[in-house]
Amino acid sequence: MAERARDKIDKLLSDSGWSVQNYRDINLGQSLGIAVRKFPTKNSEADCLLFVDRKVCGSRIYLEGKFLDKNGFEKGVRVC
Repeated sequence: MAERARDKIDKLLSDSGWSVQNYRDINLGQSLGIAVRKFPTKNSEADCLLFVDRKVCGSRIYLEGKFLDKNGFEKGVRVC
């Protein structure tokens, strides 16, 4: 279920103009806005690290919730 949610988040980011990349394949010159999955940090791993013009602009996007609605999204989801 987590992969389905990840796929939907990736699609939303992509549809909004972000280039979604894996950490191992990072290419910050590919686009102005880059969303990098599973970015290692000092103490853990960010689900997604956002870069604009090669500079970090956001991190630690995560979901909280227990139930999926009919569209596969988690009810009570909090994106941080």
